Amino acid sequence: MTVFDIVVNPHGHSRDRNRESQTELVKELMRLVGLDPRFLSRYPHSFSGGQRQRIGIARALALQPELLIWTNPFLPWMSLYRPRS
Repeated sequence: MTVFDIVVNPHGHSRDRNRESQTELVKELMRLVGLDPRFLSRYPHSFSGGQRQRIGIARALALQPELLIWTNPFLPWMSLYRPRS
């Protein structure tokens, strides 16, 4: 399965949206978690561990949950904002 397939269909249910709206939703989710939407056709094994975590977050967000509970939700991104010497 490609990243697109993983994010667009998190529980294996039938898809209610047309392909174009699915693609736009997944691109937006990818941007939201800090991944380039051009990666949609790639396979998970080609990503780093941190990128795979972001794909998992996008997949969870695709369900549009009212509440999402994470432990250390910002830990993967903290290194992006640390001062560099």
